[in-house]
Amino acid sequence: MKIYRPTWVEINLCNIEHNIKQIRSKLSPKTKLLAVVKTNAYGHGLVEVTKTCVKCGVDYLGVTSIDEGITLRNKGVKLPILILGSIYPFDNFAEVIEHKLTPTIASGQGLLTLNEYAKKKNRTVPFHLKVDTGMGRIGISPSGIPEFIQNLKECRRLKLEGVWTHLASADTNPEYTSGQINIFTSIISEIKNAGYKNIISHCANSSAMLKYPESYFDMVRTGLCIYGLLPFPGADNLINTKPALQWKTKVIFIKNLPPGKAISYGTTFVTDRKSVIATLPAGYGDGYSRFLSNKGYVFIKGRKVPVVGRVTMDMIMIDVTDIPDVRIGDEVTLLGSAEDMAGLIGTINYEVVCNIHPRVKRIYVT
Repeated sequence: MKIYRPTWVEINLCNIEHNIKQIRSKLSPKTKLLAVVKTNAYGHGLVEVTKTCVKCGVDYLGVTSIDEGITLRNKGVKLPILILGSIYPFDNFAEVIEHKLTPTIASGQGLLTLNEYAKKKNRTVPFHLKVDTGMGRIGISPSGIPEFIQNLKECRRLKLEGVWTHLASADTNPEYTSGQINIFTSIISEIKNAGYKNIISHCANSSAMLKYPESYFDMVRTGLCIYGLLPFPGADNLINTKPALQWKTKVIFIKNLPPGKAISYGTTFVTDRKSVIATLPAGYGDGYSRFLSNKGYVFIKGRKVPVVGRVTMDMIMIDVTDIPDVRIGDEVTLLGSAEDMAGLIGTINYEVVCNIHPRVKRIYVT
């Protein structure tokens, strides 16, 4: 693959394989694994990461939207694909059925509408029910379960394949998380007592997978851990994963400046010594946050050097004064640890990797 602009992301698929094995080692053989590949596989590349997940024997795939699911079907992926988001407009159910995707149903209206589309297509359609146990986002409330079950019994073209919920703070709040798990356990019992015994119940995300074995139920949904990202500080003591992503670039310009010279927009950085400043072809247009202005750092020749001046749309400047023999074309690592970069700008590692723009080429290493 030719790269016209020397800024790229390297994805180590062997590390993803390693991470899936580490996750599997924590689960019983009966516990299914859903690989969350939504949002372009957290910026790692939807199709290539999915192929690796399929190779590693995951049981389900989780996407956020219909178009992601259709992309995978068009690439020949046969595994069950659960759409984790709430589907709207409802006429999109036609595409869901056509491409044999598994929708999440989060309301009574969604249930009845899906049944109508299933009748039109003359298909039996599996779905997963989303229950809101405390996330406050989408899902049937626990008090709405009896009415939902009553309506479901009239939906002859639908099959309740699974029931799931999402834990709001498994990384930080044990009491709240345990409360959610208890509510979900009661709901599963209620649904099974109503006659729906062969369902896949799932609750655990990456944080819960590491902290709450009681949340495993029939399947766990992991995203962060597959990519070697840490769901909370200290998680690396609980699982031996390897980061799959590195963001790299090359030096494209070098200038020698005297003291007192301003760098970039707003003149927020002024040299206080004779300085060697290198320019890199990456900026906020690529997903390198503007909040890293005068705060971020990169690695060149194995040394850590600061970003100086404001991050611009397509370029950043770094101070390489203390690094001998830096030359145009030298390789630079923009992102080694998503956790460290997230800490610098007050966000989470999810956002750091998801924000890397599609215009940044993905190169896959096996």
